[in-house]
Amino acid sequence: MSTTNAIETSAEPLPVLVHDGSRLDWVAARYSATVALQRQASAVIHELRDAPEIETLLSNGDAIYATEIRCPRTMLSRVEHAEGTSQVVKLHDAERNDDLYLIPGIVAVRDTSISASGLHPLVRGERAAVDIPAGWWLARGGEYQFEPLLVSLLRFVKDGDDRLKPGTMSVEEAELSGNPYFKVTLAAELYDHRREHRDIQIAALIAAFGQLPRSTMARGKDDEEDDGVNADCPLAQALRARLEDAALSDWDSEFFDPARAATSMERFWIDTGDDE
Repeated sequence: MSTTNAIETSAEPLPVLVHDGSRLDWVAARYSATVALQRQASAVIHELRDAPEIETLLSNGDAIYATEIRCPRTMLSRVEHAEGTSQVVKLHDAERNDDLYLIPGIVAVRDTSISASGLHPLVRGERAAVDIPAGWWLARGGEYQFEPLLVSLLRFVKDGDDRLKPGTMSVEEAELSGNPYFKVTLAAELYDHRREHRDIQIAALIAAFGQLPRSTMARGKDDEEDDGVNADCPLAQALRARLEDAALSDWDSEFFDPARAATSMERFWIDTGDDE
């Protein structure tokens, strides 16, 4: 089944109900979605109002609530169907280390037709009904983006001066121009052949965590406001919150364990198929 709406090749346009009202195909119908992003399982709640024509397709099984998972970089696009208006979207291990978008909506699961009574007159024309092909998104919500920790905290660059020996890397905090981050320099062949490998990325993340106590994200004695508000940058606040959720000490504590902290957020993958 197609995961994106195909080019409209007929003279009569196919309707799409978009969440922001930017496409005026429908007169009164409204679609929206509430999305709570989590790396393990995200919650999606679909809401459809004043759209009896689409409700009919949902009730007879011709259409279904769904969420597309998309990664432009890797060309990933797959669709998870919902049992009803509430949906839990689980990510595969290989998807948790990339920039992903969740796009909720309503999709036709078989060739069908929909009453044109609720359409804008310019879209409806003389039609009493509109033929809808399988895979057509009848409604589309917004794009909800994940930004993985590896993307937020690390920037991978290639050693262009041959300073590093083959198979080695260096990690250092970059000069600030907004949120702090760590520059990971990889030896040339390591960058060319293994930059995307999970073990290389986790090794760099552990090294970066090891530098956090001495970084600009370390909290000094004067970093607390008089009213007790944390003066951390947003990235530091997010990291501290995730460590707190995992019941682990942050980098201002003498009990901070960089390897455990890093791998609690971005875990090594275990491929049981390699056991032999």
